[in-house]
Amino acid sequence: FPFSLFQIYLAKFLAAILFFLFSLLLFVSPSVFCWIYFGGKIVLSEISWLILGYFLYGVLAIAVAFFSASVFNIQTSASILALSIMLFSWFVDFGKDMYISDFLLLIDKWSLTNLIKVFEEGILDVGILLDFLIFILFFFALGYLGFRADLSLKKKLFLGLFLSFVFVLSLYFTDFVNVRRDITASRRNSFPENRELF
Repeated sequence: FPFSLFQIYLAKFLAAILFFLFSLLLFVSPSVFCWIYFGGKIVLSEISWLILGYFLYGVLAIAVAFFSASVFNIQTSASILALSIMLFSWFVDFGKDMYISDFLLLIDKWSLTNLIKVFEEGILDVGILLDFLIFILFFFALGYLGFRADLSLKKKLFLGLFLSFVFVLSLYFTDFVNVRRDITASRRNSFPENRELF
């Protein structure tokens, strides 16, 4: 008191994001300065998009951690769940390459490694950006729902299923957002329309 549970939850979430942001900047800044010092060229749009991608990936990891903490009271169990969720993308990538299941081929486009790859390749994709934001909001909402002690287990399960339905539906509609742009300096992701590839 006098703060609500949501205000406390949001404050802790923002504090974790600020900690991660400062850590990211402390890592990126020396790398960029060293690259420039040794004669490398930095394209502001490309490096900004890359940093944004890693920032969103970190915020998603924080949201998953908060969700895991709302499921388990024991720190080790919550950590294992959070790691399992984040590493599930590696399993999806491995399963796709080994043709284990058609289902893995279906969900591969939402694999976190595939989502972050777009940022690393310098492709500004609004659909992928929306996918990241949907993932973050989904786990943020599930975490807050899990911490609500005033709700019964049945209500939590019902609301969790509803959020999952909205989550899947939102990811489906982002497939129709086809706004992509090559922001690399060399335009390595773009080819002229009349160019023949052999």
